[in-house]
Formats: sequence, structure tokens, C-alpha cells
Amino acid sequence: MENTFTFFGANQLLEVRPMARKLATDIGFDNNSSISISSTFTDLIQYVTMIGDQLSISMKVVKKGRQVGLEFTINALTTFNLRSTFSVNGRLGSGFENIKRRMDNFCISSSGGELKLVTRKWIPVA
Repeated sequence: MENTFTFFGANQLLEVRPMARKLATDIGFDNNSSISISSTFTDLIQYVTMIGDQLSISMKVVKKGRQVGLEFTINALTTFNLRSTFSVNGRLGSGFENIKRRMDNFCISSSGGELKLVTRKWIPVA
């Protein structure tokens, strides 16, 4: 199950949040986790739009052994080259640090004017 779309502007955030929440709920996240995941995803989009444009976004269900989770991938064009501290100018990119704390996996890379960000959240195994 994967949803991929091009992000054109802030008005689409109103559409993205319920899509992320529904997908999280559909695969088994509890209500509070689904709300947190959808909020984190929209925060992530907002942070990326501060440094990039022409966003391509995908949300998909991922599996690893018995674990099931959600993966959010954002590709964007940017004139910034992010460092390992998620900084564009030597200062801590606190927005990305917050996202990293809230998700289970977080990977960001930028090269040649392209930014790729992948985050995952896993449903806890009982």
C-alpha cells in the first residue's frame, strides 16, 4: 500500500494529515499514535518546504520480519547542502532533530541540489 503525490503548497497540508492518520490507523497504530504520526509527517513537510521545493512525497506500509510500520519519503530540490547535524548554516536544525526523536528511523541526505529524507515508525510488537 503506497500513496505518492507531488506537494504544491501549504494548502495541501490539510489533505496530507488525514491521509497519514488514516493509513496509520488502518495498519494498526492506536489512535494517539496515529495522531502523533500524522502531526510529525506534516511537521516534516513544513520543515522541508523551508529549504526546498518541488517536493515528491510518498507514504507506504513497510514490513521487517514481524514488524509493520509506516515509511515517509520526501524528495525535494534544494540549494542547501545539509550537514550531519541537519544544519544548513552551522546551526542546529531543531525541526529535523524533533522529527528524528519522534520517529524510529530517520535518514536525510543532500547532494547536487537534491534532498532525500526517509523516516519510519514501527508498530510495537506485542
